[in-house]
Parts: sequence; C-alpha cells; structure tokens
Amino acid sequence: MTTESFDGGIGNRIRIFLDRCTTCQASQRNHKNEKKDEKLDWFHTPNVKDPVDKAIREGILNNELPFIQLLLEAYASGIFPMGTPEGHIEWYSPDPRGILPLDEFHTPHGLRRALKKTDWEIKIDHDFRGVLKACAFREKTWITPDIEQCYLQLFEEGYAHSVEVWLDGFLAGGLYGVSLGAAFFGESMFHRVTDASKVALWHLVKILRQNGYLLLDTQWNTPHLATFGAREISRSDYLGQLAGALEIKASFPRAKDA
Repeated sequence: MTTESFDGGIGNRIRIFLDRCTTCQASQRNHKNEKKDEKLDWFHTPNVKDPVDKAIREGILNNELPFIQLLLEAYASGIFPMGTPEGHIEWYSPDPRGILPLDEFHTPHGLRRALKKTDWEIKIDHDFRGVLKACAFREKTWITPDIEQCYLQLFEEGYAHSVEVWLDGFLAGGLYGVSLGAAFFGESMFHRVTDASKVALWHLVKILRQNGYLLLDTQWNTPHLATFGAREISRSDYLGQLAGALEIKASFPRAKDA
C-alpha cells in the first residue's frame, strides 16, 4: 500500500476527527447548559494545558500532513493514537505517563523459570502482521482495522517492530511498538502459551539495552507491568525524557533472531 492510498482512506477519517477536535471546546462552552452530544463526548476534548490541543494549535497534528508524517510527529510530541468502536481514531497524552526504566527492569521468579525453557525461539519482525492481529484478537480492542493499517504502514517504513516468541513453529506470544531515536513506544502484547508475552518483554528490554535505547514508554501503567518495574511519572518529566531520547540515534535490529 502506498502512502498516498493510505492517506486517502484512514487519513480522511482522522482529518475529520482533527477538525472536530478544534471545534469541540468552543461547542462545549456555547452549549454547556445543554445535554452534551453523546457522539462528541467520545472524542478527545482539547484542553489548553494538554499536548494534544497544543499539537493541534501548532500544526503538529495537521490535517494537511501525509498521514505517516502525522503519526511520527505525534509520537515525537508524546502523543499516540487509539481506535474507537465508531471507527475513528483518538489521540492521547496521559498524565501521569507509564514508563519501564530499562535499568530497573525486574525479572519475577516465574519469568526466571520461564526463561530457562530451552524451546523458545525469539524472532524480530518475522511476522509483524501476525503479532498485530493476535494483539487485536480480544473482546474489546482499540486496535481497529484502521489502526492495524497505521502500524503496518509504520512497519513498512521501518518505524514499527515486533518481538516474537515461537514454540515448535507456532507463534506463542509477542509484542510490538514504535521506535524513534532512542525511544521505544510499547503498544501491545499477547500470549497463546503461558509466559510467552513475558518472555517477549524480557527480550525487548535486552534488545533495547544492547542497542542504546534510553526510554521504554508503556503509555499507562498496570499492575501487570508494575511487576516488571514499570512506574508512572508526570507528563512533564516524560516529555523531558522523550526529548533527550529523540536526540540520540539508536537502531532496532530487524528481521533476525534475537
């Protein structure tokens, strides 16, 4: 798929959304005593202190940009997309922000035991599409068909990567994310075999450490991620770490065994 055809489909939906973002705040002020538009409530509501609103006002999230550039500009600004059931794409910049400090990664006892299993085969970018679809295969998912196309495009352009765990020729688990500078933005992970996603995360951290990365962004923190050392920091601290990581060039290895 060319960038042009990609922009013509998904890009148009997002451009409509961005237009609504810029008018959403004014609409709420004008009708604050009326019942809110239920569909409008689903969208991100701009706030003058929010990087999403700032990015819209300053043209970083610009509906005239080629969509692949819009995505990269968003990530570099600490903003990421998620799909909605209505078929739109929302933009987020959480405060606080979840990160997993690479030098503080904790290996729980269960993971240590799983890593001793000799049958795991670790691959990079071998079946990115398969990892993406497996991550989306759940009852409730933000990985809509449009979002799938977003990350397939990023993968084709060399910005998105997968770490995969194979067992006897079967894709047992894995994760994917986006790489910019020395920052890696973790997006989602899955497992079909117990502990396979944990093994993938362990190998991701190993890969990032070995290749000069400074920041592993988990977007939000969860009790599961906290067992590996993930924690929350303020948005301002996160943006400072991101700015530093973007100044460093790190290379994610592609299409080979880890």
